[in-house]
Amino acid sequence: MTGRLDLQSFYLGLAALLAGAAVYMFIRPDAAWFLQAAGIQPVSSGLPPWLAGNLPAFTHVFAFSLLTAALLVPTAAARLASCTLWFFCDAAFELGQKYHEVAVGFIPGWFEHVPLLDGLTGYFRRGTFDYWDLAAAAAGAGAAWLLLTLTDHEKRRRKCQENRK
Repeated sequence: MTGRLDLQSFYLGLAALLAGAAVYMFIRPDAAWFLQAAGIQPVSSGLPPWLAGNLPAFTHVFAFSLLTAALLVPTAAARLASCTLWFFCDAAFELGQKYHEVAVGFIPGWFEHVPLLDGLTGYFRRGTFDYWDLAAAAAGAGAAWLLLTLTDHEKRRRKCQENRK
């Protein structure tokens, strides 16, 4: 930790997270149990169904990779670790939907008494495994890594130019 937040990565990550949340809020409220409970109804987005279906997997990994990288020392290893961590996190949840009985076996019983954690068993049991979600998560990790790398190179270039003046 640097004690210094990379605001550019943080704001980009936050914007991506809000975009992903908007997909759930307006297009796929049936996919999140707490939105179903709130009675939120989907609206027509004009997005192709495959995009609306897989966009959250992309934005989740992309956004959280950027947000995590914003907190870390700005190194190539930290960028790669952040993106890899979030890809594997999403992949584990996606695979948990395919092998739901195994996944449910790892969930402690006390989760059912904790708000937000109490829906995890249902998530695995009712969720649908999708290879395209894995691909979207991988694309989100790759896009986040690329963006973080390019912005780091740009920051270094600017710093070099400032030092020459």
